[in-house]
Amino acid sequence: MLNKVLIISHNSISVNQNMGKTLGNLFSGYKVDELAQLYFYPSIPPQNKCKDFYRITDNDIYMRLLRRKETCGGPIYPVSDEEKLYDSIILKKKYTFFKKYRSRLLVFRDIIWRNRYWNSEDLKIWLKKVSPDVIFFAAGDSIFSYRITLHLARMMEIPIVVYFCDDFYTHYSIISVIGKIHHLILKRYIRKICHISRKQIFITDELNRMYKIFCDREGYVIRTPICLKRIKEKKISKPLIVSFFGNITLNRWRTLYSLATAIKRVNENDVKVILNIYSSCEDKKIINKLTIDNSSFFKGFVNKREMVLRIQESDVLLHVESFKSKDIKRVKSSFSTKLSDYLSVERVILGVGPLDVASLSFLSELNLGYIINQESLIYENLRDFVNNFGYYQRKYGKRTENFINNNSIKKNSVIMKSILNKGTDNENYAN
Repeated sequence: MLNKVLIISHNSISVNQNMGKTLGNLFSGYKVDELAQLYFYPSIPPQNKCKDFYRITDNDIYMRLLRRKETCGGPIYPVSDEEKLYDSIILKKKYTFFKKYRSRLLVFRDIIWRNRYWNSEDLKIWLKKVSPDVIFFAAGDSIFSYRITLHLARMMEIPIVVYFCDDFYTHYSIISVIGKIHHLILKRYIRKICHISRKQIFITDELNRMYKIFCDREGYVIRTPICLKRIKEKKISKPLIVSFFGNITLNRWRTLYSLATAIKRVNENDVKVILNIYSSCEDKKIINKLTIDNSSFFKGFVNKREMVLRIQESDVLLHVESFKSKDIKRVKSSFSTKLSDYLSVERVILGVGPLDVASLSFLSELNLGYIINQESLIYENLRDFVNNFGYYQRKYGKRTENFINNNSIKKNSVIMKSILNKGTDNENYAN
């Protein structure tokens, strides 16, 4: 019987950040003392999700490299059910800079982590104390996390279960000779961890098929579950309130801008619909573009509690993707965590973007929302959607009980426990 899981991931378990939310949902069926987490981002997680945390950040490695710190990371002791994204304003500035130039700094980051300052006596003492039975590794595009996972699996002689929520095998973000070399090394580590790991879990069927081709290993598919409490249908607002929640990177903001300008045209004689955008974007040029009088309003970031309130006010929940081919390739196999929130409430989902992307094809195939899949038809389709909203509310506004039950946190948690228990059936370590 499985006793304790060590989660190794970039982000800590969270209630607000996408990957952290996914981890929290996947392990919602576990008690706090059945989980431990080693993570690499400068956040403070909520205390009600996990009992044992150990954090090593880029800043810890860098400061140790410069001999400005004797230690490198350490245990984290959350004192609140509210998470904290950054320890300090200084760290926030450093990581905002890193995010802006992430693709260029990715190679440098993996180089400074090669020094193994992370492999400290403090970490070994902590691992001995938490005594995990299996490693759950949330794979990403940083090579150092694969090296750490493989090393710890060997050291503790415990198996690995690997989780992929994105395509890191075919996509690389650094367009240079060094970037291509970095990606070749990353692909080697992806193949290695797939072959060594006991089980593999994927967020979409497309990713599962893809990695079966690349790594000759077929895994399990667990989509992000429906996780908000049911919010009942509401009386239609005048004007219609369309709300978007999430990040607007990978040119999603351009799709939002196209929609916002189409809304302006629809509202030419009468304000029929407004778009509220809730995002953490701080780029003033983009924010100004997305702010159009009587049509589109940029509202900034909201936490989970505030998001639920804003969803209650909304008639339509919006999901967008870029129509640019390079962005389609990047998110082709990904599944948006926001859709799991949208699908749990009785609101119409409006999707704008190409059907080549997994999130939008999922909505289209299961008839779960109104999809605008051609950029040239945004205005015409939007006008139809607004003018006939009563019909589309009846068609798309409710999910069946069967759909809700088959995509619940409870069901996913049972599947997760089963997979992780199977992952410890017999010996297979990172040799």
